[in-house]
Amino acid sequence: MEEVSPETVQLASCVAVGRFNPAILTPPWLIEQEILINSEAEIGQPLGSSILQFRAAGFMWQASLNKLEVHAESPDSDPGEFVAQVLEKLPHTPIRAVGNNFAVTVTPQAGRGLFPLIACSLADRLTTPEHEVLLVSTTLALSHEKEAIIKITLEAEQGEVAAVSFNFHRDCASTTAGAEAARKWKADRDEARRLLFEKILS
Repeated sequence: MEEVSPETVQLASCVAVGRFNPAILTPPWLIEQEILINSEAEIGQPLGSSILQFRAAGFMWQASLNKLEVHAESPDSDPGEFVAQVLEKLPHTPIRAVGNNFAVTVTPQAGRGLFPLIACSLADRLTTPEHEVLLVSTTLALSHEKEAIIKITLEAEQGEVAAVSFNFHRDCASTTAGAEAARKWKADRDEARRLLFEKILS
């Protein structure tokens, strides 16, 4: 079984989609709500008039008018718990969906072994000296425990799969449902690892 080292993790995030007020979602507000302690907060960076980004407590946080996105910056970080706590402090915020996301790169040896899984007859038909295939991508959507959809994407360049990504999507009609979905981040991470090692790389 191919091993994936911690250095190959590209993405681990929790994203809540809805309607937010980035002007509220700042380090001082998080400290006031006891989501962060004062020593964990860093000054945010405005990215335009409606987007705020900052680092805090092992997370990269980005809030916009329609999305709250928190990336883990250390293996011990749980962005889902962070998002859940924020949603619980904003019970009247309209929430449409929550996505727990994971992506890894794989070794060249493993990538070459995975390429036949996504090799495409259309690419074979169109490849000519004038037209070289640069990227092949395939996405599979699976139902998960009758309450989520997992989208698994494999992307290949030059005859080998370079990255495997997982998106666990849950529709949510309330902040309560959104917080519950965000708190499934660790379970989703474990399921992504199981699928990667036991099914995809085995």
